[in-house]
Amino acid sequence: MKDMENFARVVHKTRLESLSLLEQFVGNGDAETADAIDWTQPIEQVRVDIGAAMGGLSLKTRKKLEDQSERICLMAKSVGHEAARSLGKGVTFPGKDKLPDGIARMLWLYQNHREDFTHAEEARYAIEHRLSPRCYSAFAGPKGLTLNVKEDSKESFAEKIAALMKLATKDIAVSNFARTALSATAGADGDAGIVEKITLYQFTVAVNADADSFETVRNGKVEIEYFVPCNMIRMTYEPSSGTIEVYAPSTGMRREVARAFADTIMQHEIKGESIPLQHYDLELFREPRVFPAHGENISGVRVTQIKIERRHEAGEDKAVATKALYNTLDIRVDRHESRSIWVVAEADFKSVI
Repeated sequence: MKDMENFARVVHKTRLESLSLLEQFVGNGDAETADAIDWTQPIEQVRVDIGAAMGGLSLKTRKKLEDQSERICLMAKSVGHEAARSLGKGVTFPGKDKLPDGIARMLWLYQNHREDFTHAEEARYAIEHRLSPRCYSAFAGPKGLTLNVKEDSKESFAEKIAALMKLATKDIAVSNFARTALSATAGADGDAGIVEKITLYQFTVAVNADADSFETVRNGKVEIEYFVPCNMIRMTYEPSSGTIEVYAPSTGMRREVARAFADTIMQHEIKGESIPLQHYDLELFREPRVFPAHGENISGVRVTQIKIERRHEAGEDKAVATKALYNTLDIRVDRHESRSIWVVAEADFKSVI
């Protein structure tokens, strides 16, 4: 299964407790294959039989299983679990006796609560890309609104986006959900700030892009298949601060999207005043430090990842427009690593950087 890396990972990570989930997952991809496998065998033999069965599947079915597995593996990371938890009490996972690890939990969510899984994917995107200038801008909006989103307001929003992008309204799809997030208020004189749980309203606008095509062989002849991919624009509204966040690749479009969102969904007019990204002095992270731990069931706080992103202007020729490039250095420590991230960076990476 060399061309099915993520599916192979799901199979390899599956334990006896969650084997029924894997059987259901394979059956949804190809029922005949799932029926041909003896799922009562020792799990090691089940894995071998699955690997052998994949060779007999069509390329389309293999691609489908791999794409679904990739989504599950991405959500199995820590940020995916953070996103799933942000959906609130609507999602309650079974205990570790049934779902022993992250892959099993996200496989269960995908199989049994597909809409929640999709919402968690959208939340994960916002969490991962928040404050990234490549795709993120924030705008000042009215505070304290409780959004009661109705279909007619979503249709009006879709119409404005369609006009903005010169598309038909039928080529726009708007979805939404509510989630929570943690907001920290800085304390005075170095004291620990206040962390509170806030509500976020999140929206996703799927927009049809330009038609594309690919060549394929059908019945011994090369034919051209046409398809229309879609791009995603994402937004969040935070009532406690009034902040409207827009995630879109086009910087110039974000302000107009925020205005359209305010006019239709929020029923408020905004000026489109942008909120500048904050700049922080990160020198304190150059050395190990102790973080305050407050609240129930918190035994300590540990830094497991430090990511540095630097902007670089490419293109020195004045006749050619410069292009902003973003170079990233990302250091993470394994969850089983006993050394601090600073010791790991010094001992393992200093000589190679």
